[in-house]
Amino acid sequence: MVTVLLLALGYALGSIPTGMLIARWRRGMDIRQYGSGNIGMTNVLRAVGQGAAAATLLGDLAKGIVPVLLAGLWLTSPWATGFVGLAAIVGHMYPLFAGFHGGKGVATSLGVFLPLLPGPLRYGVRSPSDPWPPRPPSLLSPCSGAHLRPTSSVRWRPRR
Repeated sequence: MVTVLLLALGYALGSIPTGMLIARWRRGMDIRQYGSGNIGMTNVLRAVGQGAAAATLLGDLAKGIVPVLLAGLWLTSPWATGFVGLAAIVGHMYPLFAGFHGGKGVATSLGVFLPLLPGPLRYGVRSPSDPWPPRPPSLLSPCSGAHLRPTSSVRWRPRR
């Protein structure tokens, strides 16, 4: 029963349209009407500015971190904890509170992986900062680091 509640909580937290709320608060605009139409950090950066984009990034990270940490406190199965994180990502991509049209889930995925796999994540996070990616880096950067997460997580063992 706790698992089902945490799955619902993960989806509900992921469904909070952080970028849309911040853009409406800062400029009184619907971010979905500008740029790519997504509610994520990159579109907020283009349409509203750096401060709003940083706040969106922090909010989207928190949407992934909080459910996973709560699941880690109350659940014993790492699979269930991972599914709670997946529910937060799905909530960000298909938010209940924004007509099921959300962002790409990059920042929320990062927020989910931070508490789950902190060791391997450092390899995936460092890779997008390499100088080789061509423009535009908004989609290529997360994808270039994503290939390192699964391979490094197989070899990583947490210290006890």
